[in-house]
Amino acid sequence: MPPSVVFAINEGNMTTAFWDYMNHMISENSPDKMHRAHTIAELEAIVARI
Repeated sequence: MPPSVVFAINEGNMTTAFWDYMNHMISENSPDKMHRAHTIAELEAIVARI
């Protein structure tokens, strides 16, 4: 299913900041960072909170 929201950021520093924030949120809450299904679930939970 296509996403209902898309973030389009052209500013390199904002893109890097957003990427670092998402990685921090995942690593802070995820004991198994390398497991794809778990990572997807974590990202979906973050998006739901936003």
